Amino acid sequence: MRSFSSDKDRCLFLIASFIFWFSNFIYMPILSPYIELLGGTYTFIGIVLSSYGFMQFLFRLPIGMISDFMKRRKPFIILGMLMTMSSGLMFALTNSLGWALVSRSLAGVAAATWVAFTVLYCSYFSDEKIYKAMSNISFAVVLAQLMGMSISGYIVDKWGWHAPFWIGGILGMIGVIL
Repeated sequence: MRSFSSDKDRCLFLIASFIFWFSNFIYMPILSPYIELLGGTYTFIGIVLSSYGFMQFLFRLPIGMISDFMKRRKPFIILGMLMTMSSGLMFALTNSLGWALVSRSLAGVAAATWVAFTVLYCSYFSDEKIYKAMSNISFAVVLAQLMGMSISGYIVDKWGWHAPFWIGGILGMIGVIL
């Protein structure tokens, strides 16, 4: 069993996981009103929001299978971070309903790579400590989602509609570097 060289490395992995989910969820509470502001109908808003889940449905199993076949996780983690970064930056740089659909779909592809995060993180723990690994990473995910969604409205009030998207995209970029 391979292990991290230190607790610092495990902490860095959890920080990267936090960044991944924070950047995906920082704009969730404002996404529906933002799309409505762009002229989207409620039906279109539903399509955009559901594209996230649909992309996970399409890609999570194949990503997991390919990752298992290749016995490599890091390329998929980097792909997920790149998709997260791209999603946020596309929202930030465009004001188009079509790009909103593409951007949210990319976030769904990013979320589909989560399987690689969990498998890699758990691989650094003994079987007896898997519960600890899953507990730690689950805590990081929930905390990131809670914090991201909690501050998005405040960020829009202070800096405008595109600010949460910029933050998500920039954090995704930092995640790629980590």
